[in-house]
Amino acid sequence: MVKLKSKKNALKSQRTTWIMVIISVAIIALGFGIQKLAVSRVSSQQAFSLAGSPLGPAGLSIPAVSIGGSTSSWYCVWPNPTRQKAVGRIEFINLGGQKAEIGLYYKGATKAISKLVVPGKSIDKIDLGLFSNQSAGGVGIVARGGEVAVAVELTTPQGNVAAPCQATPGFYWVLQDGATTSGTHFKVAIFNPLQTTAVLDIRLLSPSGVTDLGTLQGIVVRPGGTFGFDLSKRFPGHQNVVVEVRARSGSIVVSGLSQYQTPTNIGASLLLGVNRPSSKWYLPSLTNSPGVSTKLIIFNPSTSVVNANVAVVGSLGKVGVIAGTGVGGSHFSQTIEPQSFIVVNLSSSTSLPQASAYGVSVSDSGVGLVVSTDVVVPIAGQPSAAYSELGYSVPAKEWITFQGEPPSGSGLAIQDANGGGNGGSYSLEAITATNSPPSAVQSVETKAKANIVKSSKGTLHGGVTVAKGQIALVSLGSQGTFAVRVRMANPAVVVPISQGSIASQLNSMAFPVRG
Repeated sequence: MVKLKSKKNALKSQRTTWIMVIISVAIIALGFGIQKLAVSRVSSQQAFSLAGSPLGPAGLSIPAVSIGGSTSSWYCVWPNPTRQKAVGRIEFINLGGQKAEIGLYYKGATKAISKLVVPGKSIDKIDLGLFSNQSAGGVGIVARGGEVAVAVELTTPQGNVAAPCQATPGFYWVLQDGATTSGTHFKVAIFNPLQTTAVLDIRLLSPSGVTDLGTLQGIVVRPGGTFGFDLSKRFPGHQNVVVEVRARSGSIVVSGLSQYQTPTNIGASLLLGVNRPSSKWYLPSLTNSPGVSTKLIIFNPSTSVVNANVAVVGSLGKVGVIAGTGVGGSHFSQTIEPQSFIVVNLSSSTSLPQASAYGVSVSDSGVGLVVSTDVVVPIAGQPSAAYSELGYSVPAKEWITFQGEPPSGSGLAIQDANGGGNGGSYSLEAITATNSPPSAVQSVETKAKANIVKSSKGTLHGGVTVAKGQIALVSLGSQGTFAVRVRMANPAVVVPISQGSIASQLNSMAFPVRG
């Protein structure tokens, strides 16, 4: 038999029960807080690895083209330049002779929600607004067949910018060389392409030290979701900023957008995230033109003091009005404290001929760095053009470069990474522009009906020799929309260069070849 309580005792019992529930919830919440802190501390001990080839199965840490018609995956993410949806295009560059079948994965879908076919030796572009929200956008891509490179071209108030998409998600990312001073924006975009929830902590570094904002800790990004924010509002007043993103759980892809709109400087750069710091970096395409300011940003993400060795490398050859410096160079070293970065003014640290091309290599003892440049180019009667450029950390024997806007004069800068001299050949091939209408990627059943635009020139071949530890400049002239395949006997870094315009330079890309 159940004994009934009095009304008074029942009310007292209910109050006691609710108090116990509240206490229990508080204890659970505290437990979650302790657990969250513990997970954060454990995850923070995770470190990036320099083992294995970045172009091999253990790496895939940089955007690279797979040859032989194999299947490749790409992950694109971009910040929104304005308060409206992003305007721009995703570029599918098929450098092989066979067609490529492209599948696009969006909002956590396990099956492709859109498909298109890109013919051999052609480039197709689709509107990225289909995959954007108000702060950022992201899409996963699987390419079958062909030799496919994928990139994002973003329209900003300061002009168009482009950058390769990533080849793999990761738990650790670095973005560097954005500014948050008056008239600038540093926007960060994070995309979770996988089927598991990602929990992230974001660390900000400036010349004054490290900052962990509470609002940027424990960020949850759902499967297929994106997260974007403007650091100029959260972390204002800094000329150079480095962003570290570390996942407590899950894997993500990160990119950034740097925008300058000041009385003295105008420009934009789509910042490529780095998920694998390296002990060697190469920057083959610097110029010492009158009034140009070039600063080297070197970030040490480790917990150890690092001695960075900087080599200024000479060049031979000529592209347009840009001439080589001749064989030679100089060396100096810089000490970088743990979890900090330095800014080196190359314009004042080097003595080079005017209107000359040169390069830089940066190395350490095996700890791992991230290296980029901050460049300001004067323009007569107008504000200077400002942009950032990430260095190259992986030499390869084969490269493919792409120039999407016809410059008035273009070429290649090939930097020897072998230390014993190098040689090889290049072949320039015009490619067809295939612009699919938006309806072509709305449904998996729809085939692209392309508008074909033929480029202006045919195929050009040539040989190239690179002196030991130096840079060779190869002139290609004005060729329209084209790709160049470069094959070297030993590892090198190959990048396209343009003396025609900053816009042409910023819309040119280079991909090492995997396989």
